[in-house]
Amino acid sequence: MMRAFRPDNRQAAGLRAAALMAALAAALVLLPVARPALAQLGGGNHDSSQPIEVISDELEVQQANNLAIFSGNVDAIQGEMRLRADKLTVHYRNSDQAEAQAEAAGAEAGGAITKIVAEGQVFVSSPKETGQGDVGVYDVEGQTIVLEGKEVVLTQGDNVIRGARAVMDLETGRSVVQTKPGGRVRGLFIPNQKQGQTQ
Repeated sequence: MMRAFRPDNRQAAGLRAAALMAALAAALVLLPVARPALAQLGGGNHDSSQPIEVISDELEVQQANNLAIFSGNVDAIQGEMRLRADKLTVHYRNSDQAEAQAEAAGAEAGGAITKIVAEGQVFVSSPKETGQGDVGVYDVEGQTIVLEGKEVVLTQGDNVIRGARAVMDLETGRSVVQTKPGGRVRGLFIPNQKQGQTQ
């Protein structure tokens, strides 16, 4: 427990310097919309070539539009990453398009899913992080997830960042959190506590 004390001038100067350093360290979470906050909440090194399993109550396939629309308690799993939403729209290339693109790139055909759009109570999780919002777009080829909504929340352990938009790079682990004009990105960071420390 923190004890109240009244510092002398030297202690007060030291406290002001420490407060300034803490403010600079925390500046990334309390920035206006023009300067987004940065966080390492994307995990990094996600393999977007892994199979994606989708489970839902209902599926509608629109072959002419290259869309598969999953609705009702939707869960999508790719490796250690999970995506949950009310509705998931999967954009894909048909086999002819996939083969033509692979041939042009000198590679084998595969990975026909290009983008997944999640809507309604979107929740993304990996072993160490979670993210939630109203709408999410997973760019499979670009290896990014964009979450948007009234309140977007990213968590890593006890640490929490809140904004209106988050862009997570799954390859590098870098995340950018933004908010609406006039709003503020907010973060709560819990310092590590030593085991057995008395208060």
